[in-house]
Amino acid sequence: DAACAPGPVRHASDRCLVASGAVAALIACASGALAKRSRDAVALLDAWLEKADQSLAFRLAAYRDASKTAGDKEGSLHAPQLTAFAGGRALANRRAFRDRLASLARSDGSAVDAAPAKLAELAALASSFHRPSLRLELLQFVLGLEDAAAWSVDRLAGALELAERVVVAMPRQSSFQELEAVSPGRLDRGAVDE
Repeated sequence: DAACAPGPVRHASDRCLVASGAVAALIACASGALAKRSRDAVALLDAWLEKADQSLAFRLAAYRDASKTAGDKEGSLHAPQLTAFAGGRALANRRAFRDRLASLARSDGSAVDAAPAKLAELAALASSFHRPSLRLELLQFVLGLEDAAAWSVDRLAGALELAERVVVAMPRQSSFQELEAVSPGRLDRGAVDE
């Protein structure tokens, strides 16, 4: 694939992040952590939305926080817009994001059967972001990704698309069951060197 093909050195970190993000997404999906973290993110969004619905001052403070976070993010192209927070567009975006996450948290089926659809939905969700701030951070949380400043929308979407391609390409039972047995704690440097 082009995402894994050798390229200029300046893009090596992007490819490494995409690959490590895909592994994290696969583990989160296989272990059930994706559904649990999705429920936790929905609860956080519910609390945020309740406060934002009641207070313009809260929305303006959220705008200030999002502006600061956008300035800290590597690859951040767009700062949030004050009018989105004051006028309610940020609320509508976060409410739609919450609803899509809630549907992922509720989805039925075994991890094997549900993984391709969940990963495709998450990739589409990440690709739809324009000025994501909180939504991007919550999606990183749902996937169990660390070093939040390293993750741009493009990198996260690429990781999810790669994870989906891996799940679709692997044999139905054996490979995914092996992946389900991998615990996040085992993916440290010592485990790789063995």
